[in-house]
Amino acid sequence: MVLASFPEEYFYHSDPVIMYAAVHDRKHLVDPYTKGIIMKGGYRYTAFVSMKEELRLPYPYGSNCMDYLKEWRKNNGTGPLNELACIEYCKLRKLKFNNECIDEHTWYAPHRETLCNIGQERVTDKIIKECSMECKPACQEQKYEIDYDEVEFESRLCDVGEENCKLSSIYLRVSFRKFILSRRIFQPKYNSIELFSYIGGYMGMWLGINLVSIFDLSESIFLLFHFPFKRKKAQRSGIEPQHRHVKKHVF
Repeated sequence: MVLASFPEEYFYHSDPVIMYAAVHDRKHLVDPYTKGIIMKGGYRYTAFVSMKEELRLPYPYGSNCMDYLKEWRKNNGTGPLNELACIEYCKLRKLKFNNECIDEHTWYAPHRETLCNIGQERVTDKIIKECSMECKPACQEQKYEIDYDEVEFESRLCDVGEENCKLSSIYLRVSFRKFILSRRIFQPKYNSIELFSYIGGYMGMWLGINLVSIFDLSESIFLLFHFPFKRKKAQRSGIEPQHRHVKKHVF
């Protein structure tokens, strides 16, 4: 892409001739002033694009994600698509509910609500805290990572001393030749078979220990009641139970 910077239209000639640019997902709005790069007039830029993807699990797993894409489709292609956009959308809804104007620190778009004057703040710490607790990480989140190469080029069509001519163009090339996909996938600690095996093993061990304890207790109770009964029976028949005599030697 060849971008025209129009340096002759700058009010102050001492201001640098620059543009802001950012590469982002088509479903997400990005502020190029904070998330992009500064491109200077008279330079050639190459943007090498890579991607990071995270696949999380919903409740009851620890990642506790929210399927924003499913809700987005359910709402006919409207609504937030990640956690940060959800927080901004929550701030917009709370300000609208309180009949407040939308200040410059609430950047969710598009909306048709009344904007505040520059410098007015309506979002409170309470609203930010409530929205942060309400919104969850996205189950599927993609982020682009860009590496830029900057090279100054010479314009052969410009005469010597014509600075505006040299700064009038910015060349931007987006390349996928060094594309790297980094994927982070959250998986359950135990699959269904492993979970049943794990629970079955503990249950088997617990039941085995308890059966041994039950049999041991039953034997003790049986002997406890059997010995007096046997002794009474022997007394009735005139036979005393025989006792073993042990000789003790004293040294």
